[in-house]
Amino acid sequence: MCEKIFYLAFNDVGNKKNSGVAKKIKAQITGIKNNNFAVDYAFFKNDVLQFNNGKNVKFANKVMKKIFKYKYILKYIAKKNSDLIYIRYPMADMFFVSFLKKLKKQMNIKVLIEIPTYPYDFEFKKTNKFSIKYLYVLFDKFYRKKLKKYVDKIVTFSDHEYIFDIETLQISNGVILDNIPLAKVQHNKNRNKIHMISVSSLAYWHGVDRILKSLGEYYINKDNKIDIKLHIVGDGSDLKNLRSIVQKYKIEENVTFYGYKDGKDLDKIFRKSDIAIGCLANFRKNITKVKALKNIEYAARGLPMFYSEQNNDFDKKDFVYRVPHNESIIDLKKIIDFYLKLEVTPYEIREYVKNNLTWTSQMSNLFKILNNKI
Repeated sequence: MCEKIFYLAFNDVGNKKNSGVAKKIKAQITGIKNNNFAVDYAFFKNDVLQFNNGKNVKFANKVMKKIFKYKYILKYIAKKNSDLIYIRYPMADMFFVSFLKKLKKQMNIKVLIEIPTYPYDFEFKKTNKFSIKYLYVLFDKFYRKKLKKYVDKIVTFSDHEYIFDIETLQISNGVILDNIPLAKVQHNKNRNKIHMISVSSLAYWHGVDRILKSLGEYYINKDNKIDIKLHIVGDGSDLKNLRSIVQKYKIEENVTFYGYKDGKDLDKIFRKSDIAIGCLANFRKNITKVKALKNIEYAARGLPMFYSEQNNDFDKKDFVYRVPHNESIIDLKKIIDFYLKLEVTPYEIREYVKNNLTWTSQMSNLFKILNNKI
């Protein structure tokens, strides 16, 4: 039975682009605490390694950080005498494997690694082969083969039973509801206008281009009686392409790009919204099944949604509509019809999350499964 847990994330929570990951890291730590475990943790903020006791470690440059960060982490874990370490996977290299080896050989600590998305190789399909990032991809492909020597289990949100020849613990994503307000107390059944919202980092696999093209095709038909307003929140690599699609279809009056938003500014946009848009193109990175955190956050706000991939947490719920998992144009008339016939209330949608998909419940599930397998 594990009693003292160390949580380790290499993501920089001070980087605006990592805001979603930062929320998840803090929520997972809260979920572990809510299950009455003693938890210590470390993560990076603005390139500074921060520990939960207030200790900060600054590095002269990125190379020094990559080489020496593990020295400080190992020293801290040894001092805390932790039973188990939970690591958000940073991609493997010689330094990471050496770190894991010392954890097992010198401290005899149980090692769990969470891989947020799997498979993930397709995410780097467009990476420049002459870039440093591509070199890291090659390192990962080589060194991840060595993980099975030192990792006890891999935590996954997929249905893979083994990853890198390591047995998995399958759980769902989660949220802490205290941080997510209900968007509205009842659905808008205004038959003249419907507001849709997409929140993402605008990567190509989010498929925002699909909804824009579908909206453009929707307005080519002059007989459509319901006006659609699309609210796109986020900033990322596909933004220029998305703006060009809006111009091509001349739907500027129907689409608003907000850029990155958080907190009360984001809440305000959600209050306008009737339907949320999940990922529409995970097939572009060879993924058909995924338990997206975004969908849980939408449901926590009481919003119905549509997406394309398979998601065991939501697929059979009557507040969810699945569109084809391919490049086809989405029939927005069917989305509107689905919404207007909706009977479940925002409170009931949120209640489903409360009962099944909080980080407190998911961490409870995780450690119950773990205790049965280790």
